[in-house]
Amino acid sequence: MTALKQTCVIATLGLMVATTAHAAPYPVPDTGQSLCYGETSVIGCPFVGEALFGQSAQHSGTPMSYTNNGDGTVTHATTGLMWTQGDSGEAMSWQEAPAWVELVNHARLVRDAE
Repeated sequence: MTALKQTCVIATLGLMVATTAHAAPYPVPDTGQSLCYGETSVIGCPFVGEALFGQSAQHSGTPMSYTNNGDGTVTHATTGLMWTQGDSGEAMSWQEAPAWVELVNHARLVRDAE
């Protein structure tokens, strides 16, 4: 699983917890997820009070909207978060990932300064 996919999974889980507990005071972006999942496969979406209730497919939010910045990044219109469109092409641990991000950010700053 790429770092971007892992980050998206963690962000989705965080949004699920935030939106299940109470209404968020900010726009929550929709994930586009339409299926519910058990521990190993797709399941019918659980009802309130059932185990695994509150999955992303059971919530709707602000529609997904991204802007291609034309420089190898995309920006999410609702949150303002920016992602690279590529990955390192190499496997790395969570501990190694920040160094790669620093490298990418530094290269972008150098390029933009030219």
